[in-house]
Amino acid sequence: MVVVHNMEANFVSRQLGGVNKALAGNTEKLSTSYRINRAADDASGLAVSEGMRGQIRGLKRSAMNTQEGVSFCQVADAAMQELENIVQRIRVLSVQSASDTNTEQDRIALQYEVDQLVEEVGHITNETEYNTLRVFSDNSVNIQGKNYGLSKVLGTDHVYQADKMDNPISFLNAGWNNTGKEADAPGGTYDVTLNKLLTNIQNDTNSGIAIPVNPPASGASTTTVTTGNYTATVEYNNIKQDGTRLLSRVILSDSSVQPPTTKTYSASVGAAGTKGVGSSTQYYSAWLDFEGLGKNYNLSDLYGQGFNTGCMHCNGYARYNVLFTGSACDKTNADGVNYSFKSEYSSTNNIHTLTVNLSGCKSSAEIVERIMSAANSEVTFTNHFIQMAYNNSDPTKLYLYDDVPGSRASEFEPAVRNKNGLVLEAGRSLGIQVGGNSNQVVVINQPYMNAARLGLTMLDLTTRENAGHSITVCDYALDILNTERAYMGSMVNRFDHAYDNNLNASENLQTSESLIRDLDMADEMVKYSTNQIIQQAAQSMLSQANSSKDGVRALFQ
Repeated sequence: MVVVHNMEANFVSRQLGGVNKALAGNTEKLSTSYRINRAADDASGLAVSEGMRGQIRGLKRSAMNTQEGVSFCQVADAAMQELENIVQRIRVLSVQSASDTNTEQDRIALQYEVDQLVEEVGHITNETEYNTLRVFSDNSVNIQGKNYGLSKVLGTDHVYQADKMDNPISFLNAGWNNTGKEADAPGGTYDVTLNKLLTNIQNDTNSGIAIPVNPPASGASTTTVTTGNYTATVEYNNIKQDGTRLLSRVILSDSSVQPPTTKTYSASVGAAGTKGVGSSTQYYSAWLDFEGLGKNYNLSDLYGQGFNTGCMHCNGYARYNVLFTGSACDKTNADGVNYSFKSEYSSTNNIHTLTVNLSGCKSSAEIVERIMSAANSEVTFTNHFIQMAYNNSDPTKLYLYDDVPGSRASEFEPAVRNKNGLVLEAGRSLGIQVGGNSNQVVVINQPYMNAARLGLTMLDLTTRENAGHSITVCDYALDILNTERAYMGSMVNRFDHAYDNNLNASENLQTSESLIRDLDMADEMVKYSTNQIIQQAAQSMLSQANSSKDGVRALFQ
């Protein structure tokens, strides 16, 4: 008999420890209702379960996202409903004004109401927000501050910020270059054609004769110069805006042959000049400053950008675009400027687009010169109330002005237009995360909406003809609003389906995750009861094993 090593008790103790550990596991699982409480319970099962949990929680959150998308669309739809109410009212007033039973004072009163309604359109489109995000003009494209289109490339401090062209300008000082439809003085094309004239003389004769560009100090309108066999009679008949004369024509004779030959070179000024140039008349303008090429922006940044103008003199429906490209166009003028020109007509808009190829421009001033040269090459483009000008002292700044003295009715936008309104850069959209994984996004294209896009900014009810045109403009505006509202309605329906799908997917994944992670309570209770019985039996056997050594004490009695 031994007492040092009680092997029976040791064996029972070891078995009891295992049972206690199993019983603790049973207790933990029953208290949490999970089969897997730590990685050691089921390593692979835990990994699968946690992945499913991420999916389930993502789907539940994305379901809420879809509801927020629905709310955004509903806010936009409600605002556009109010815009439709306003447009319908303007249409009624236009129909009323189109009847000659109205007096002049009646139509003025109708115009007052229309002006206020148009102001409210601007208020709604600028101020309607969802969670501080502008519904009709998001924060990255600030329509009100013109931080869009060409403004984003050049910088807002390089683009005139007012909607109406009301920057005062006059052409009294020297150095102005103008486009125009009623030329009174040399302008935009003169410097270019003068250089070509001098180049042509040298290429044709190789004479080395120096043609004096400026007139004699005496003020004479002609001068004569001779080099070798060549004699040039230079005429100065074009009047500059500051009153000085410009080179007009060169008659070159060659005495090396008999009889002497003569050839005439004209410094044509094309369609240069504008009404009132050289007078004290004040005009109103907007402007773009292309300063900073290669520093603040690259030439390629201009491609696809542009600007447009419109004026009340055209009843608001004629728009003139200048669009920039780096690709070859279908026309090249005498100055070597590559461009194209097209006009689009509809019942509500006449869109004239001058596309200018800027590839190869080395300076900001050259950009302005190409725009002016291309404009002067198209009569349809320059035969308009909005003209262009720049001054030699500040050649990177292009002015756009209304050639009707004192008129501030014209509009300017730093982006081109088509028949559907402003053409803005991509990215005016809201991405709604509608799935549990990355890139599962549905995009809401924010409706670009303001009075200008709806064509309401230049409505005029003061004459029967203009009132009739206003009816057509209102119909056009209603078409735009109905199209945008239909789009918003379709997005609401799409989000509703996405919401239902997310909930269904979440429910099915929850079922799958439950099979892996959740505890079978009945089965675990059986195991728990079994381990309890074994524990009690082991404790009893441990007691018996310990008491079996009591006989050793009898040997000492």
